[in-house]
Amino acid sequence: MITAPIPTLEAMAHEVPAWRDSYASCSVRLEGKDVLASVYEAEPQFWALDGIPTDFKEDLFPAELERIMPHLEKLIERMPSFGEAGIKVINNGPMCWTPDGLPILGPMPRHEGLWLAAGFNVGIGTGVGSGEFLAQWMTTGSPPPGLRSCMRIDLAMT
Repeated sequence: MITAPIPTLEAMAHEVPAWRDSYASCSVRLEGKDVLASVYEAEPQFWALDGIPTDFKEDLFPAELERIMPHLEKLIERMPSFGEAGIKVINNGPMCWTPDGLPILGPMPRHEGLWLAAGFNVGIGTGVGSGEFLAQWMTTGSPPPGLRSCMRIDLAMT
């Protein structure tokens, strides 16, 4: 969701950094002088388990504010101005997850020079480390120790 403008942020001469709040289970960043908050649900509502409809493009679902309110209430504890700002936009759309919840990271079989870094469900918390692992793998020729336990590298795609 994106808030309406927050006067305190509008008055600042600099941006505040993006952050991930494990207490509220959300990530927060500036969207202009507004705040964009993304919630990570512990028990998400699954959709399209039998396959994504062929006519589905970048559609959104109806807003379900009541479902994310426990997260937003915790965020308001941390940032009271968030609760005072008002809501500008609520987007509710599907997130992509790999079947086992692990990212796909590594060389693409049968496609020399093509490497994948995909299937991340929480980019703000995994991007830098995954980039470092991938760079090490590309330069040394083998994945770093322990990497197999946190990703899928046995790609069978063509």
